[in-house]
Amino acid sequence: MNSQGINHFEVMGIPESPWVDLRALKAALIEKQRQVHPDTGAYSEDSQDVNASYEALRKPGGSVRCFILLHVAEQELNLNRLPPDFLMEMMEISDAINDFKHGEIEKEIADTMLRSFENNLEMERSNYLKINQPILPEQLINLIVWFQKFQYLKRLRKNLEGIEEL
Repeated sequence: MNSQGINHFEVMGIPESPWVDLRALKAALIEKQRQVHPDTGAYSEDSQDVNASYEALRKPGGSVRCFILLHVAEQELNLNRLPPDFLMEMMEISDAINDFKHGEIEKEIADTMLRSFENNLEMERSNYLKINQPILPEQLINLIVWFQKFQYLKRLRKNLEGIEEL
């Protein structure tokens, strides 16, 4: 369950998995809304719950986060588990991004560094696609580390692209 006590997979009627098929998720949204949309005479809060679950699962990393929160408390997810060598490498990329912003290097240099780690993370993701249920505790810890790396790289990508986070 997430911090609000909602199992977004259950709300959408899809299997609990770190990665959801976005087409299947969209199909589930349409089917659920046929059942609960206020235009059908249903209670509007049910429709809002379906929309909230759809949004939580569809955003990048959303289904991974929702899946992890079915197994651990949010505080556990937020504990820094990133390896020191990863953090050092991210500092180098962050420095390269700052150098780009100050006109000291070309954007392609920082982008290439970042893309290398994004590709490595995608290869790690392909290994998790092979995880069978139920998930083992060590697999869950590794998935949390993966998610934290994903979040870190996503922030660096936004920084490189000039997207301000609130």
